[in-house]
Amino acid sequence: MLNGIDVSSNQPANICRMVDYDFAIVKMGGNPHGYKWSYTNPSAMQQVTDALKRSGCAGLYWFCWGKLNPYTEANRFVREVKKLGLIGKVMLVVDYEADAIKRGRKWLGRLCARVEKLAGYKPVIYASGSVIESQKLGTLGYPIWCANYSKGSTKIAGYNRNGCTLYYKDAVMWQYTEYGYLKGYVGRLDLDAFFGDKLDFQRLCGSDPKVTGYTTKAVRYLYRNPKKVLGQRLVRIPKGAKLEYLGKKSGNWRKVRYNGRSGWVYRGKPTAPVLKAIKE
Repeated sequence: MLNGIDVSSNQPANICRMVDYDFAIVKMGGNPHGYKWSYTNPSAMQQVTDALKRSGCAGLYWFCWGKLNPYTEANRFVREVKKLGLIGKVMLVVDYEADAIKRGRKWLGRLCARVEKLAGYKPVIYASGSVIESQKLGTLGYPIWCANYSKGSTKIAGYNRNGCTLYYKDAVMWQYTEYGYLKGYVGRLDLDAFFGDKLDFQRLCGSDPKVTGYTTKAVRYLYRNPKKVLGQRLVRIPKGAKLEYLGKKSGNWRKVRYNGRSGWVYRGKPTAPVLKAIKE
């Protein structure tokens, strides 16, 4: 699990230099109440650049107000990200709230499909847990970032989720408070959890990262428990080869596809049974 923050122009331009995190999601723009529709976050470039330098994991979100058709919103979002040269480098998030909710899931689905077509990879949908459930947003086929604050306005110091309960269990990310406080900044922050590692996060950024730090052999055939590797047939994978991560893991094992074959690779220092299987 990764710990992160999401920020906007409500925070200092250098906020992503001030606190610790594993990832940061930055507001790109949209149509917040009281602003013109062409509003963009003037601090977006600095905030997201600082986040990438510090952690290698960052995202940009677009606040959908829902007053225009979904294609216009999507076009504007992707165009602004392209201006920063960040397509394929950051997670794209569609912030679905306010009047946009009245437009419904079909409107949202069209917007996300347009973003995916223009950017070349899927955006993540941000919404409250109740909206995710009532509008069945999980069936749209996009990763979900769920916002629910089970501790309400209680102040939370550090990345402490004790007493917090996730509303939507299939979410890839969770915003669990808007009253978070981190060392280095006196103001409150939104705190988030990402359910995966750095590689999982980068896969949602369209960067198609290489699988690194793994053994150079993978288990050829699937089995129920990747820890029971003895007796499994292995296939050698060239050092530095690009593997397609299939999104499943068990402990230090990751399911991958390479050269038409799917199997498992081991991350980190192999245990004795893994070493024995590799030697065989």
